[in-house]
Amino acid sequence: MSGGLLVTSGVVALTVTQTATAAPPQAAAAEFRQVELAKGVPDTGEPMSLAVLPDRSVLHTARDGTLRLTHADGDTSVAGKLPVYTNDEEGLQGVAADPGFASNRFVYLYYAPPLNTPGGGAPETGSPADFARFDGVNRLSRFVLSANGTLDMGSEVTVLEVPTSRGQCCHVGGDIDFDAQGNLYLSTGDDTNPFASDGYTPIDERADRNPAFDAQRSAGNTNDLRGKVLRIKVNADGSYDIPDGNLFAPGTAKTKPEIYAMGFRNPFRMSVDKATGVVYLGDYGPDAGTASATRGPGGQVEFNRITEPGNFGWPYCTGDNDAYVEYDFGNGSSGGTYNCGAPVNNSPHNTGLTELPPAQAAWIPYDGNSVPEFGNGSESPMGGPVYHYDADLDSAVKFPEEFDGDYFAGEFGRRWIKNIKVDGSGGVQSINAFPWSGTQVMDMAFGPDGALYVLDYGTGFGSGDASSALYRIEHVPAGQSAGAGAGGKPEVVKAGGGRSDSAPAESAASVELRLPGDGQLFEFGDAVPFEIEVTDPEGGEVDCSKVTLDYLLGHDSHAHHLASAAGCSGTLQTPTDGGHDVSADIFGVFTAKYTDADGTIVTDQHLAQPRHRQAEHFTTAEGVEAEQAESAEGGARLGGIDDGDWIAFSPYLVEDGEFTARVAAAAAGGAIEVRAGAPDGALLGTVDVPATGGADTYEDVTTTLADAPAETTTLHLVFTGAGDAPFTVDSFILGSGGEQ
Repeated sequence: MSGGLLVTSGVVALTVTQTATAAPPQAAAAEFRQVELAKGVPDTGEPMSLAVLPDRSVLHTARDGTLRLTHADGDTSVAGKLPVYTNDEEGLQGVAADPGFASNRFVYLYYAPPLNTPGGGAPETGSPADFARFDGVNRLSRFVLSANGTLDMGSEVTVLEVPTSRGQCCHVGGDIDFDAQGNLYLSTGDDTNPFASDGYTPIDERADRNPAFDAQRSAGNTNDLRGKVLRIKVNADGSYDIPDGNLFAPGTAKTKPEIYAMGFRNPFRMSVDKATGVVYLGDYGPDAGTASATRGPGGQVEFNRITEPGNFGWPYCTGDNDAYVEYDFGNGSSGGTYNCGAPVNNSPHNTGLTELPPAQAAWIPYDGNSVPEFGNGSESPMGGPVYHYDADLDSAVKFPEEFDGDYFAGEFGRRWIKNIKVDGSGGVQSINAFPWSGTQVMDMAFGPDGALYVLDYGTGFGSGDASSALYRIEHVPAGQSAGAGAGGKPEVVKAGGGRSDSAPAESAASVELRLPGDGQLFEFGDAVPFEIEVTDPEGGEVDCSKVTLDYLLGHDSHAHHLASAAGCSGTLQTPTDGGHDVSADIFGVFTAKYTDADGTIVTDQHLAQPRHRQAEHFTTAEGVEAEQAESAEGGARLGGIDDGDWIAFSPYLVEDGEFTARVAAAAAGGAIEVRAGAPDGALLGTVDVPATGGADTYEDVTTTLADAPAETTTLHLVFTGAGDAPFTVDSFILGSGGEQ
């Protein structure tokens, strides 16, 4: 073998709505080449969505409103830029080419127009008039892409608008696709704030509460376009008709006829298999670490396979029809469990039917390592395309026949692509590893050449970075060498030949986020002072009105934009967090941005660390392991500790002051050394761990740290103690971290 990954088969080890069957004989080894078409912020921006055109060129969107066109040889240019509203997650989202693009050159974009929306966040409580100022829309428009590769801005025709609640995060959705009959499908998110419901379902019905905290008004509402998959047939003039067979027939009271499927939280990526009409969709779920008798199931996410119109449950049911509990956010009392077979929407914010269609179970729900083939870690399903082999297609790079009918699923946080074989009844036959040398998968589509095109978000939070990219994954015929990269992954080559090792030109301007420092300690809800320094050799004196600081709530490998402040200095108020379980790996992300005279945005980004940290959320470690324990905060703790083992967290600006760890030791105990930079780095403090009386009996132990470095470092906790696993560590607090 000269390179590539062996594509293996394995039976799905999970319960799904269909019956898993034995895997087919193992496919022959297939080799692939990963061609870099565009890379880095100048050529990708913050990547959102892609559409492959008949000539193999690719349109791809960035959230700031920029539409780029990348040709098959890698030449990339800006096709156009739409003015967009970019608070929270809004901006430019999906792009699709019309089925008749070769003759009409129509392209569709889904975006948030600026309107007259006030800046900043909408109030969380108040009167209807207070909230109405933030009423907005997300708009599906049709444009003409000129023959010279530029977007004809004057050609815009508004096809459809989805009313939204602006100024509160989250869930836009925004993917676009077509079926074989030319019907347009659009996915929309529930447009609901998930950060005040403890990681369970957001169904806050209080009269003075912003309705944006109640998903019953959107995803569970038959008379609302949010939290849905919409299906329409666009006419030549840009108006649209309703195809036969949607969920609600035109004229049905208290319903929207555009709805094909409902009950979704954030169906961020979706595709339509043109050969079968089946819709494949990845839907993000909430973040509760464990199930609760008074609230409902723990967090999980879904890949859905939609064969006919239906209700997919949210906000009443999730996963394999696991039901939530009706909960009163005013007095904290719990009612009965929702009936997934006959959900009832009695929210005062509901404008649709009270009795909803029965909830459909997810095709592949997963949480943690519940699906062994998916691995473990962040849960972020990215719905991808189905491949259909065409024996008559004259293409040297098309995927081989062994992949015919496979569904290609992506995982943003876990950074993989899997090809899933589906049996004749729609059941999962096998889940297989697929070679991938990028980072966080954002969007995928097969091109007219039979190659797989992948948009890579990169490793930034809420912005593109040097690893953001557009790739074309090509099959390499037998007898040719694909080349091998690290770990047996396919070598990445630049379009036109040669290894990928060069970076695109960047703006002459630069921005430095001086405060908050990288790794600065904070608590959610803090007012954070900031200072940003900008140099722009080509722009003269810096205009601070073009400088902004964004605050994002980081969670695992992704982040949610929650607040912004303008200027080169000032104070940014961070929101409190009430939407994540104590076990969630959450942190602050601060991104400084400056727009130069050419419209190029340059950024600098720092992470802020919560004072209260779960020990199992280490960045790197030696010898230890995370273990489940009901007695621990969030149901998990750090175990498997032996003498000399350590965990590390990065980046950190450590402060002199108290360090407190929550520990348990059945007998021996030991000590924790707090060090900076390395396991044998500068010792800042040591705290003894006594025998606490039981493996699930916890005590807080405290010491004082001194001589902490002034610069950003890596925080190391080094463990000493005699015997096998002398103690466990649940969490730790630096300074005055509050209760979690």
